[in-house]
Amino acid sequence: MKKRKRSIKFNITLTFSIAMIIVAVLTFLLIRVVAQNVLEANTSQYLMSAVESNVDKIKFTKKKNKKINKITKAVLIKYKNGYLRIDRGFLDEIKDVQIGLYDKDGNILYGNNPLTKDKEIDFVPSFSVSRVYKQSINKVPFNIYDRKLIGKKLNGLWIRGMVPLTNEMNQLTSITKVAVMFLPIVIILAIIFGLFISRKLLKPVNKMEDAASKITQGSDLKKRIDIGNGTGEIYNLADDFNEMISRLDESFDSEKRFISDASHELRTPMSVIMAQTELTLEKDRNNEEYKTAIEVINRQGGRMNTLIDTLLDYTRLEQRADEYEMMPLDMSELVNDLCADMKLIKLKDITLEYSVEPNVYVKGHRVLLSRMLQNLIDNAYKYGNDNGNIWVTLEKVKDQVILSVKDNGIGISEKGLGKIFDRFYREDTSRTHQKRMSYGYGLGLSMVKKIVEMHEAEIKVSSVEGQGTEFKIFFKN
Repeated sequence: MKKRKRSIKFNITLTFSIAMIIVAVLTFLLIRVVAQNVLEANTSQYLMSAVESNVDKIKFTKKKNKKINKITKAVLIKYKNGYLRIDRGFLDEIKDVQIGLYDKDGNILYGNNPLTKDKEIDFVPSFSVSRVYKQSINKVPFNIYDRKLIGKKLNGLWIRGMVPLTNEMNQLTSITKVAVMFLPIVIILAIIFGLFISRKLLKPVNKMEDAASKITQGSDLKKRIDIGNGTGEIYNLADDFNEMISRLDESFDSEKRFISDASHELRTPMSVIMAQTELTLEKDRNNEEYKTAIEVINRQGGRMNTLIDTLLDYTRLEQRADEYEMMPLDMSELVNDLCADMKLIKLKDITLEYSVEPNVYVKGHRVLLSRMLQNLIDNAYKYGNDNGNIWVTLEKVKDQVILSVKDNGIGISEKGLGKIFDRFYREDTSRTHQKRMSYGYGLGLSMVKKIVEMHEAEIKVSSVEGQGTEFKIFFKN
């Protein structure tokens, strides 16, 4: 059983959905990283601002001035040979920021920072002026800002500010939950949109598939793909497909006609042979009667043999068109030699005259071009009038080489001009019926047309009944 491949629609939808999911996940991760950095940056900025605002609130004084302390409500702390005056507001906690004053040994002098007392934060007094860092305490992340005090009698003192990142983590968790909640919706919408896009994009392709399937199943080469008007690769493909089917249809019709016509042409001599054989065998005959019968059979056998040879030549020409090598050749010499030979035929006392421009070259195959010219001259002899004329000319005009074969014979009807290159076509009129029975099988001009096409040339015919016919072939120089 033939394994069914996945449809293009499925592949497009799957690819689009995966791409959208990847984009959604990457977007979520990017938003989370950016949000985390922004939140931490804002927290660090606020922490630093809170600590810096307390630097100016610490001063050293030698005397204890109770009056000033009562007015300013400052706090005095014994330090060395004087006092540290800490202005009001030092311990104000703003947005969970905790601030403490430390000496050079890491002992807290003032403030509410119990975490430091538990020695959970290592004190490294080697920083220059300030430092910001992050550290986890009891699995809780903190932003920490240490700031040294600079001034008379303040050297060795420093301030530490700490703020937990719990709120920031909660906000990130909320963002994550919202993103996780909406991610399936985004995925579903991506799949639906992918199905919609693939269905819309592949609608012309589906029509093409249906048409091709019907043509395959029903062998109806008359059917064409109709996907409406539009531009783009799909519409171009549909046009190319229709053109290909048209050519196949024409080719099949041509082959059918070829087989039918060939069968018809072979049937006539075969029927004569069979009839003559049966008639001869009905009773004993004398030598003269046997001789007559054999002559009829031989004549019809020769006719069949000639037809078969002609059919084989035509088939080889069509099937092996690419095997003929085209190369520059002296067309003047070819025409001169062939006309000189065929001038000797003198059928029906017809005179062959030729005028050939010297040194005319074309790119082609000598045997094929000889056969082409020979067929044209043969036709001129066959359908020429007694004591008539044939004129052959070869000339170079600008960038073209023009070969002409003209006669003053019986001519071709207006209706026949459009069919003379069809295989087995011969005009069946009262004036040409006898000639049809005597000459040719209607393949000569078909071969001429094929040879002209193989040389990328063009052939034109003009004719008037009763006055003659002219064939002109235009080669690219």
